[in-house]
Amino acid sequence: MSLTVEDLDDSEFQDYSEGVRTLDDIERDRTRPAGADIYPDRAAPPPPVVEPHDQEDEGPSRFAGTLLRRSELGRLPVVEPLIEGLISRPASVVLVGPTGVGKTALSLAMACSVATGAPFLGKPVDRCPVLYVVGEGAYGLDARVTAWEQSWQVKVTDDDLTFAVKPDSLSERSTWQQMGDAALDLGARFVILDTFSSLAPDADETKDAPQVTRRLSDLSVRIAGTAMLVHHPGWGDATRARGGYQLEANVDEVITLAGEASSALVRLKRKKVKEGPSGAVLHLRRTARDGAVGIEGAHASEADAPTRDRLVVLLGDFGDVGATAAQLEKELDVARSTVTRTLRALINDGLAREDGTGPRARYWSTDDE
Repeated sequence: MSLTVEDLDDSEFQDYSEGVRTLDDIERDRTRPAGADIYPDRAAPPPPVVEPHDQEDEGPSRFAGTLLRRSELGRLPVVEPLIEGLISRPASVVLVGPTGVGKTALSLAMACSVATGAPFLGKPVDRCPVLYVVGEGAYGLDARVTAWEQSWQVKVTDDDLTFAVKPDSLSERSTWQQMGDAALDLGARFVILDTFSSLAPDADETKDAPQVTRRLSDLSVRIAGTAMLVHHPGWGDATRARGGYQLEANVDEVITLAGEASSALVRLKRKKVKEGPSGAVLHLRRTARDGAVGIEGAHASEADAPTRDRLVVLLGDFGDVGATAAQLEKELDVARSTVTRTLRALINDGLAREDGTGPRARYWSTDDE
């Protein structure tokens, strides 16, 4: 007599209703000797699916390769000056400066000095080959380097300085990999990226800031040297890098270049130094030679010269009425402390006079007196 559905127990009925076994299968299983293969004519069931996070990694762990024991810390590279008092090695660095004040002139002067061993504005350098990466084309570079050579009477050779012109975007990981490979082949221990916006036109300077700073740091570690990214300032703050705060927070050093395109004088400040004191200031002057812009040192006493000259003219414009410090601050668009300091210098030199004290004090030019 054949087996019917009514004869099935609970587990057998479930197998039958789900199509796992037929009535013939169940009847055959009931009479099969113990230990025999239940389904000799069927393929073995597939192995259980293992999710990726449950699988063991093949090969050595990448994280394990980052571990350092206490005794191994002493074998890490020691941070030393690349340019005395200005930039370190190894280090990831961001140079911030507005358009027209000489970022490229300054960067090229650094590159030529480090590449040849010539002092940078009198400051000793640690000589090494340099790779200079530009995103806006190579036009004018020859004239700039030639002007530097003539100014310092030092020849920049092919082994000293190499340029990379308009590579693929810094948004691509492969660009950083190839750049590092080239630097190692050249023996370059100083890589300058000029500028962020031209070398990564497709990047979001805010969202991509953490990734860019990480890759900049990785590059400096890989070459055991200095990787410097040249960048523009924020729209509302000329002393801060444009974009994500990580562009300053995640690097080792930050240098700011401040000034006005209408004035040859600029001010260079070490805003951040991870392994040393910050705040050092250099006063510089942009120069023109054979159609190229260069950089030379300036005395601190010249720093207020543009404001001083403008202030003398402005006091003359106010005539017999005179002007308050607040009015002068508004017209000159500079800090009140700068106005006050410059006014005091003019008074001491006999070029201006003061009447009253405090906010109500008024100032006149003495040119017509």
